[in-house]
Amino acid sequence: METRWVRLELDVTGFEAERFAPYVERCLGSGIRLVTLDELGDTARNRQALYVLNKECAADIPERGEFYTYDAYVRQRIEIPSYAPRGVVIALDGDGGWIGMSATSDHRSSGFVFNELTSSPS
Repeated sequence: METRWVRLELDVTGFEAERFAPYVERCLGSGIRLVTLDELGDTARNRQALYVLNKECAADIPERGEFYTYDAYVRQRIEIPSYAPRGVVIALDGDGGWIGMSATSDHRSSGFVFNELTSSPS
């Protein structure tokens, strides 16, 4: 089967944050909080938690295949120039459990930031 990609672009200069306020308020009202990995701390413990969550979320990607080992994940997803802890957003439930994520890689030197994944476990 041939891999086909769809390219979607968002011009952030025209982004209207207020249009998304009702969704943010609904999340907050249900006890969900959104924080970056930078805010939580880009620590070994949080990287391990991110790996576990990312592995669980990636299970829904069609034809994804075997997920990285932790060591390979760190080498290929974290210890790279485009890794940006402030671009990793974690959804926390009311008890602080990690229930969803979004990760971007920083390629601004090439004129873009790339959304790697936005998901929650099934």
